[in-house]
Amino acid sequence: GIFPEGGSHDRTSLLPFKSGCAVFALGATEHDVKPIIIPFGLTYFHGHHFRSRAHLEFGEPLEISDDILELYQSDRKAGIK
Repeated sequence: GIFPEGGSHDRTSLLPFKSGCAVFALGATEHDVKPIIIPFGLTYFHGHHFRSRAHLEFGEPLEISDDILELYQSDRKAGIK
């Protein structure tokens, strides 16, 4: 797995994607790779204690749509946004 970006927060939901995820995924398509993105969150039971137990929450797998891929191929900045 590749973890392009992350952040710490105390909410109980996944954060929105940042652009790094799109850069990795869309860049891979230039090498004939069609990646599947699996969002996930990592919650520690006691976040400030070393080796605290953790809970992983996975979102639904995401594929890059043909529309986004075409937009990226014509305008990289717009495709990443």
